[in-house]
Amino acid sequence: LVGLQLRRMLRACRRPGRTCFRANRLKAGPQLFPRLRAAGWRTSSGPWCEDGFFLEDVRSDAARGQSHAHLAGEVYFQEATSMLPVTALRHAAERLLASPGELAQGGRLQVLDLCAAPGSKTTQLGAWLSSLGLDEPPALVANEPDGDRFRTLRANLLRTGTVNWMLVRGDGQDVGGLAPACFDAVLVDAPCSGEGTVRKFP
Repeated sequence: LVGLQLRRMLRACRRPGRTCFRANRLKAGPQLFPRLRAAGWRTSSGPWCEDGFFLEDVRSDAARGQSHAHLAGEVYFQEATSMLPVTALRHAAERLLASPGELAQGGRLQVLDLCAAPGSKTTQLGAWLSSLGLDEPPALVANEPDGDRFRTLRANLLRTGTVNWMLVRGDGQDVGGLAPACFDAVLVDAPCSGEGTVRKFP
């Protein structure tokens, strides 16, 4: 990037990002938002995901991270753009569910999150799969090769009450060979340049 394009990118990177969270329907009841409002949270609906919301106040990250709603797994702080891949996969997978005979495991939906840690998309997938109410519970497999990130992923799955999951710690290039033709949907949000995080750490 040079000239005007570079200046526009730098200007965009200096603009603070909006804090977004996802309401976790596995744990959050109807009193979640009244309690959040009572605690001083001002929220507005986010794009793409019906459970996504912007936090409009300016509380510190530490305060949000120590809130009861976060620690209890009722909310998961997640970039709005991070919710989009799961929303796209969800629409594709729901078309498969309309024809159960096409599922790889004979009627049981199986989903793989190939690059899963720290777990924002994995827990989003888990909440959606649980909401389907299928007779045969869907299976969620999450892969993460890094040891520290693997432990963070596991902790977030437990904190959010996600069910019917299995963790794999391996190279993403090898996972398909371990379970060929096993998954109906695969989410791959691969490690990238990280340019989107510049706003967080200018």
